[in-house]
Amino acid sequence: MSKKLTIGEQILKKSKKHKKQTSKHIVILLVILVCFMIFGNYIYKGKNIFGSLKEDDKLVVTYLGNINLAEKGQKESLSKILSPLKNLTNNSNYTSANLKLSSSNPEKDIKDIKTLSNNNINSLTLGNSNNMNFKNTQSIFKSIDQSNPNLLSDEGINIINNNISKQFHQGKEIATVSFSDTSSKFIDASENNTSIKLNPKTFIPLIKDLDKNNDLVIVRVNWGVPDERTVSERQREYAHALVDAGADVIIGNNNVIQKIESYKDSHIFYSLGNLTSQDFLSKNNESIIVQQEIENEKLKTKVIPVNFKGGYLSNNNDNIIKNNQMLNYIKDSSMDWTTKKGEFINETSK
Repeated sequence: MSKKLTIGEQILKKSKKHKKQTSKHIVILLVILVCFMIFGNYIYKGKNIFGSLKEDDKLVVTYLGNINLAEKGQKESLSKILSPLKNLTNNSNYTSANLKLSSSNPEKDIKDIKTLSNNNINSLTLGNSNNMNFKNTQSIFKSIDQSNPNLLSDEGINIINNNISKQFHQGKEIATVSFSDTSSKFIDASENNTSIKLNPKTFIPLIKDLDKNNDLVIVRVNWGVPDERTVSERQREYAHALVDAGADVIIGNNNVIQKIESYKDSHIFYSLGNLTSQDFLSKNNESIIVQQEIENEKLKTKVIPVNFKGGYLSNNNDNIIKNNQMLNYIKDSSMDWTTKKGEFINETSK
């Protein structure tokens, strides 16, 4: 006959049994959590982003947003980060991006620029950091000009504050020039180390001259209120003045996506957002990739929403709510968009 337990002993026995079961459940939950984290990381290691196919009688140009990289302790290599874009850039004749330079490591900047070039980004504008001095900027330009003279400046001639890239694709001369609105209270004056000051006295004659001697004039400009989706009146006035002078395409550099406008047969992409970012704000980790196909007298513009999360790039069009949100970011009364598989398409005749 078993000994009858006291009330205290019964409670102690039950608590020990419950403790064993609880420990077992905790172990099971931890195993499930670890598996979920591993699997989740696996499935989010970027997804290939596809674009237009290169053809003999068609010019395909691609515009990427800002590339912001960690100065130290970057989780993945730049080549690995860019790997989902491989198909897209390989099938593009011309691909442009804006790289945010580090503040104190020009050697890293030079390495990153060469990596971007090796990944078929053949036109690159540079955004300066607040603490970047002129000497470091100059060393970057000189180094890159020696190995790839048409990536940053014209014909290997390094002229800080007057960098123009000229390329020839599919029988067309393409000129790219970068400006920075350093007169704005929102843009640091040091930006003028890597681009031309956005001043009408400077850009109007320069753009007019480029328009005379090139088939396509592409302008990249750092402007606007940081983190603000609404296009300012200052941006709009400068954009229209650039088009009036002869710019065919304007690509704005800001941290967030802004609207797209058609003005006098030119396209103004006020901001593509950040292709890659170290910012914790989700809106600063979203961007759009723009592809334009020019064939005979037809122009097809395709907008591909992308997301940078956990160090990886992937499409940002996984549901109807997100699609509508992205469309609201870019829409303007001057352009009509059709939606196809989460991408936005506009077709016109030039």
